[in-house]
Amino acid sequence: GYTRSISETSAEDALEMNMEEFKDFVTDCGLETKQVNFALMTNMFVKANATNSAAVAQMHMEERRNAGGKQHEEKKKDREKVKGTNTGEEAVMDKELVLFEFLSLLVRISFQRANPTFGNFGAKRDPIMLPGCLQTMIEDEVLPR
Repeated sequence: GYTRSISETSAEDALEMNMEEFKDFVTDCGLETKQVNFALMTNMFVKANATNSAAVAQMHMEERRNAGGKQHEEKKKDREKVKGTNTGEEAVMDKELVLFEFLSLLVRISFQRANPTFGNFGAKRDPIMLPGCLQTMIEDEVLPR
């Protein structure tokens, strides 16, 4: 299997997928393509596992802005960190996917596989939209294996 359900002592640990298990899943299901390789899927794994996706999006927006635009604006208030633990401490990325993170990863992979040039300059092909691309990937690649 792709989870450690046999070797773990708690049900919570058995419901997580680490990078090694994800690699096995991708290989066994044949999800890699010429344009969507495992390196790209690894980036998707990290994004699906992000503890504060709003902060990550804000960071990417700041990186894309030019220096001239930044100096004329007021410094924006920093976003608060996610309080994601039972003790109220900051959540830490755990390098393991739980079910909802894994499902979001499957959505990302299916869209990228169906639309490898989506978002690229000059891409003229109409995108294959969700849920069609997800359904196709699951029915054609995941379920048969």
